[in-house]
Amino acid sequence: MSRSDIVAAFRTYQLADYTQVARSLDPHQCELAPSGHAALFEAYIAIAINGELKHLPEVYSKAKRSAFWVVEGAEIIIGSFGIESRSDTRTRGTSIITSW
Repeated sequence: MSRSDIVAAFRTYQLADYTQVARSLDPHQCELAPSGHAALFEAYIAIAINGELKHLPEVYSKAKRSAFWVVEGAEIIIGSFGIESRSDTRTRGTSIITSW
């Protein structure tokens, strides 16, 4: 099966997804950082993994009009994103595994 044959599906984040989502936020994906900002990018990802990611059900909830989803392809999580509802709704926590 080639990648073009694989269908990606969006679904709500579940606690069992933590390890795969954390892996998708690997701090060594420095190619995503703006030139000269790799260290800041790594620090931000470490904070996200050790902080907010461990508390996603509290951070993103129906009561807060927010949600966090994962993107599955070939039975693995290949990305994730969250929508926060504040005075201005915004996308947060977006990641895609670049090697997929």
